Formats: sequence, C-alpha cells, structure tokens
Amino acid sequence: MHRAVKCLRDDDQAARRTGLNVLGGIRQAVGSLDRVKGIVRSLNFVVCTPEFEEVHKVSSGLSDLFVEVFGRERGLGGRATIGVMALANGVCFETWVTVEVE
Repeated sequence: MHRAVKCLRDDDQAARRTGLNVLGGIRQAVGSLDRVKGIVRSLNFVVCTPEFEEVHKVSSGLSDLFVEVFGRERGLGGRATIGVMALANGVCFETWVTVEVE
C-alpha cells in the first residue's frame, strides 16, 4: 500500500474520532442531539506537508459521520479544510463546527 494512501486513511479516522468528540460536546451543551436542526459548517485543519493536495479528503471522516448521525439534509453543511504545518498538542486534525439548534 502506498504510504500516502495509508496516511490518508488514518487521518480520515482521526477526523471521525474528532467528530465523535464534537457530537459529545453538542449533546453536553444542548442536552440531546435531537435538538440539532443542522450542521451549518465546519472549518477543518489538517497537519500535512506543503505538497499534500488532498486535505479535503481527510475531512470526509467528519462529514460522513455527521451524515450518518443526522441524515444528509441535517448533517451535510458547508466545509472548508486547510492544510497546516502543526497543531497544538501534536494533534493531526482539528475542527470548528457551527451547529443550528432548536
């Protein structure tokens, strides 16, 4: 397996795990995921080298999870993904999510 493909799969899973943390935070903040009217947008940061051009694919782990949980209409919001050289605490993926709630 090509190393870039393996890294992409690993990063996709990191994005998914980050999404699980986001869902837990939403539930804690508003009491229930049933109150979520929709994912408005996510701004995602991926640690990568300058020549890596598929940062948008890494965010699919996050977006796919939101669609699984909320359905396509509520779970698929706008998305921007930016490649960066480093993130705090050595993480490889970070997201800022805007959610509309009842």
